[in-house]
Amino acid sequence: MQTTSGTERFNELFSELEDCDEDGQKLIIEEMNKIVYEMNEEEFKSVFTKELFNKMNKMIEDKKLSMGNVLLLLKRVGYCKVLKNMQIALRKEESEEARNEVEIAFLDLYSIGIGDLRQELYLNEIKEIIKYHQEHRNLSHLAYQFAWKFLINRSFYDENFEEVIVNDLHFARETAREIEELARNMDWMKEKEEERVNETKEEILLMEWLRKLEFFFRRCRMRNEEFAGLIESIVRVFRAAKDKHEVFSINAFMY
Repeated sequence: MQTTSGTERFNELFSELEDCDEDGQKLIIEEMNKIVYEMNEEEFKSVFTKELFNKMNKMIEDKKLSMGNVLLLLKRVGYCKVLKNMQIALRKEESEEARNEVEIAFLDLYSIGIGDLRQELYLNEIKEIIKYHQEHRNLSHLAYQFAWKFLINRSFYDENFEEVIVNDLHFARETAREIEELARNMDWMKEKEEERVNETKEEILLMEWLRKLEFFFRRCRMRNEEFAGLIESIVRVFRAAKDKHEVFSINAFMY
């Protein structure tokens, strides 16, 4: 397959890295990152091969490429991979395979460093995905939770996100709905913890919502009338779990 000028230029720049000092490498990688952002999926796969990563690893071992500059490049690769997978969600595909890919995309986005991630690379897309899900329920519980967790964590770096989270995307209303739906699918009737061999998926998701709520209440000041319904939902969950589920009872005490 004949490469495009963009991928050719990327490979040329990569070959120049080992002949530069660290500052020179940083400038080259900045140019490489601009090329990566413009790549389509086919070009992306043709460039980021096992062979490329092996070369990169050898350059690190030979001290010809600093780890800091490697991370500078790989962060952009991670962002672009996430953004390309998120277009699956924007196309509103509802197959099991599409759901899994969206979960992976949001997990990657939540896991990689977000402090220097530019807002325009993701915010509008995530808002559209969340709003579409609110109307059509096309995402899994896990994908939806990761989308919210990312936005809440991002509010740590930008207080303007609070307005988007609370009033535009209706965080309290949606969290209350998720908590109550997960709670309805849990078996509160097992009185002995020894009977429960493993936590269910619903239990794990519900606990993650409660942990993230604790962070939200400590970090964010903005509230609206929907928060009264959220508090009522939390209280109902803890009442249902009282004396039946030790973990949730402990968390009720912590609140």
